[in-house]
Amino acid sequence: MLQYQVVALDGQATTLHVGDRYPIITNGYYGHATGTGQVFAPPPTINFEDLGLVLKVTPSVHEQGGVTLDLDAEFKVLGTGSPNGIPVISSRKFTGKVRLNSGEWAVIAGLAGTNYTASYTGIAGLSSIPLLGHLFRQNTVQKDSTETLILLKPRIVTLPPWESVTQTIWVGTETKPITMY
Repeated sequence: MLQYQVVALDGQATTLHVGDRYPIITNGYYGHATGTGQVFAPPPTINFEDLGLVLKVTPSVHEQGGVTLDLDAEFKVLGTGSPNGIPVISSRKFTGKVRLNSGEWAVIAGLAGTNYTASYTGIAGLSSIPLLGHLFRQNTVQKDSTETLILLKPRIVTLPPWESVTQTIWVGTETKPITMY
């Protein structure tokens, strides 16, 4: 279980990224040169894609300790296909608002996934013989299950009294004010 804390100001967006930045070649030169002259092959163009969880939260604090959270959550993983050498990225997104009191929990999104991987190893040629091939190969099936749950618990942090804005109260004359906290 992973736990992260993010601090944000009232009305200011903050972003949390848990994952990797994956390089993807989007443009490049493929093929071979013909002729005897010099050939210029332009360098490939690489874009970096954020994989994992990207959570953007914008809090709005209300009276009596209430908080409204504007949420944008996106979960990206590498997909199973790879046409033309460019990987497919699977994405799941949640956008919404939730209103909570300070210290209350909310489950905003859940994601469950299962990945099956099958591999066959064995003696080349003999492992593909019908009816007898299973004697010369080993079949391995692997199942990976993942569950991701996003829980939020806003907590309003206030300044201590000695750092908060003070108000001057005039008592007696203007030359001797009293400062109240």
